[in-house]
Amino acid sequence: MDKYDKDRDFMRSSTESKSTKNDLAEYYEGLKNYIANIDSLRRNAYPLPVPGKTGATSIPSVQEKYLAPVIQRNGDRLCKCNRCEKTFYLSKDGMQVHEDQCVFHYGRIITKRVFILRFKYFGGWNGYFNERAYSCCGQLVGRTGCTTYKNHVFRYYGDMSSGYVTTASSITAGIGVYALDCEMCYTSNGMELCRITLIDHNIKIICDTLVKPSGRVIDYNTRFSGVTESDMEGINVTLRDVQATLLSYINGDTILVGHGLEHDLLVLKLIHEKIVDTALVFPHRRGLPYKRSLKNLARDHLGRTIQSSDKIGHDSIEDAATCIDLMKWKIKNDEWKKQLTLLKNLYFRKPINEML
Repeated sequence: MDKYDKDRDFMRSSTESKSTKNDLAEYYEGLKNYIANIDSLRRNAYPLPVPGKTGATSIPSVQEKYLAPVIQRNGDRLCKCNRCEKTFYLSKDGMQVHEDQCVFHYGRIITKRVFILRFKYFGGWNGYFNERAYSCCGQLVGRTGCTTYKNHVFRYYGDMSSGYVTTASSITAGIGVYALDCEMCYTSNGMELCRITLIDHNIKIICDTLVKPSGRVIDYNTRFSGVTESDMEGINVTLRDVQATLLSYINGDTILVGHGLEHDLLVLKLIHEKIVDTALVFPHRRGLPYKRSLKNLARDHLGRTIQSSDKIGHDSIEDAATCIDLMKWKIKNDEWKKQLTLLKNLYFRKPINEML
C-alpha cells in the first residue's frame, strides 16, 4: 500500500473529468437498471432509515449475526470472536480479560475436488468428490485453524440508534456516480473504519485517506486492509470528517457502486438507498447467502488480476476501480445480448423465401 502524507488535506477536490457530461449521463442511465431494491437492501443487511428517528438505522433481525452481540456483565463485555467463534470478555478499557490465543482460518470456504480412498467392503468407493475447504490452507472445513493471533476480535458496528447520516435529494445538484471502498480494523468498539476511498465514474480519486478509529485498535487486519500501525501515526481524520466530505459529494440521487457495500456503509454510518452492488448484480450460482468474490469477478469478466497474494492487503483504489469497470462491462454485455436477441427474432420471423 502506498505511504500516506500525514499532513495533507484529506478532502481532495476532483479535477475536471476527461469524460463528457454525456458519458456520465449515459453511464448513470445504464446503472439505473441494476439499482438494488429496498427488499434486496434489507435482505443483505444494508442500514436503512427508521421513520421518525433522525440519525438512527435498523437492520433486520436475520442479519444480527453481523452485530456480534455484546452483553454487559460486571462492567465487562461478553463478546463472540468473529474468527474462531469463541466467547471472551473485554474490560471497560478494551483489554481482553483472560489471555487466550485465537486459532482460526482467514480464508473463505470454497468447494474443492479431493480424492478420497474408501473401503469397498463397507459399501464405499474410491474417487474424486466435492468437499468444502478453506482457501487459505486447503484444509477441509472443521479442521484446526492454520493461523494464530494473540487476541480475539469481534464484529460490532456500534449503536444503531444514533450517529448515522442520511443522504438527501437535491434539486440543484447534478447526477453523480461514485465507487466506494472501505478498509476496516478491529478495535475495542468492534469493527471500525480505517481507510476510505471514493472515486468517480472516470476512476478519478475524489477522496482517499486513512481514518483514526475511536476505539483502541486490537488488530489492524493488515492481511486484508493493508493498513499498519506505522501508517496510522499522526492520522487525525475522524469518522465525522469523512461523513462531512461524503455528503458534500453524494446526495440522494447519486448512485454508489461497490462490492458488498453493506459493511462499508455500516462502518461509515451512512444511509443511502441508490446502491449498485456487484455482489448482487453478479449473483452466486447457489444464491444467497453465497456471494462471488470481487477477485473472481475481475478475473472472469475483465481478465484482470486483483488482490494478488504477493501484495499485503487489498488496494481500495484498485477494488473501487474494478467495480466501476465491471458495471461498464455488464451494461455493454447486456445491451449486446439484447440486440442479438432482437436480431434473432427479426430473422426468424422472415418468410422462408426471403431467407434463401
